[in-house]
Amino acid sequence: MYQKLMHNKSLRLIGGLLGGLLLSVAINVFIVPQGLYGGGAYGLCQVIRTLLQRELSLSLPFDLAGVLYFFVNIPLFLLAYKALGREFFWKAAICTVCNSVFLAVIPSPSTPVIPDILTSCMVGGILAGFASGLVLTCGCSTGGLDILGLYLSKKGSRFTVGRFSISFNALLYTLCFFLFDAATAIYSAIYNVLSSLFLDRIHRQNVTVQLLIFTKKNDPQLPRYIMEQLVACGAPESILTDALPHVGTDKLHIALRNLRQQLLDAGADIRFGARLEGFTAQDGALTAITCWQGDSLYTIPAQRLILALGHSARDTFETLYGSGLAMEPKPFACLLYTSDAADDLIGV
Repeated sequence: MYQKLMHNKSLRLIGGLLGGLLLSVAINVFIVPQGLYGGGAYGLCQVIRTLLQRELSLSLPFDLAGVLYFFVNIPLFLLAYKALGREFFWKAAICTVCNSVFLAVIPSPSTPVIPDILTSCMVGGILAGFASGLVLTCGCSTGGLDILGLYLSKKGSRFTVGRFSISFNALLYTLCFFLFDAATAIYSAIYNVLSSLFLDRIHRQNVTVQLLIFTKKNDPQLPRYIMEQLVACGAPESILTDALPHVGTDKLHIALRNLRQQLLDAGADIRFGARLEGFTAQDGALTAITCWQGDSLYTIPAQRLILALGHSARDTFETLYGSGLAMEPKPFACLLYTSDAADDLIGV
C-alpha cells in the first residue's frame, strides 16, 4: 500500500490532503480549546485572531485563523514560485488551501477534550507531528515558514530554513508571553517542540546520512561547493565551518526534498521502490538493465551503470556475481587506538 502511495501522484496528493486534515483536527480539537498557539505562520495567525476577537468582539461561525492563514500564504507562494518548482508548487498550493479550509471549519470544543493541559500538548503534538510527517512524505507542504525560509536561503540570505524557523518561533512565543501569560507561551512552545520531534520520527526521509566526499587533493574547493549546495537547499550553515559537519534530522527532510526537486527540474528520473533484477550485455558491453517495480518487470536501455549499494544489498551482490562480474572481498580493516586516544574520541 505504501509503495502504491509513493509512486502514484494522485494518491500522494490525497495522502497530503489527509495529513492536512489530521493536522487541523489535532490543532482545533486539542490545542485551541486550551488557549494555546501553534508555531510558524499559523501560530501568528492565531495570535492575530485572538487580538481581533478581543478588540472587536467578533463572533464568527468559523475560526478566523484559518482564513488569515490562507491570505498569508498567497504572497509566500507568489514569492517562492521559482524556488519550489511547478509540481511541488501546485501540490503545496492545493494542500495549503485545503488545510486553511479545514482549520477554519473544523469546530473546536468549548471545553477541552482532555482537561490536563500538558496531556493535551502531548496528544496534540504527536498527532500534529504524525500529520506533518505524512504531508512531507507525500511530497506536499501546508505552506508557512518552510516556503519563506527556503526562498530566503535561495536568495543568499544569512537565514537558513531552520534558523529562520527557530528565530520566528522564539519571537512568536515571546510575543505570547507579553500579550497573554507565561503559561500560555511555555505550553505552546512545548506543543511545538513535541510536534517537531514526532515529525522527525515519522518522516521516512529523516534518516541518519553519512556524506562521503571523494575528491582529488588538488581540488579542495569541491567539498566546500557540495556543502554550499546543501546549505542552499536548507541545511544549516554550521556545516560550512564545523570540523564534523552534521545536517541534522530536523533540517534533512527539507534539504533532501529540495535536492530531489533540483534533480527533477534538471531532467532526472527518480524511481522509489524500484529493484534492480538483472543486466543485459552484448559483446561484453552493458546494453540494458531490468527492474522490478510494483507488480511489473521492465527494461531500461543503459550503457553505463553506477551502483551505490548499502551493506544489506546481498541480493544485488548475488545478481552481480551470477552475471559473471569479477568480484573480490574487501580486506578486513581494524582501527587501533590507545586508551587515551579512545577517551579523547568519545569525550571522556
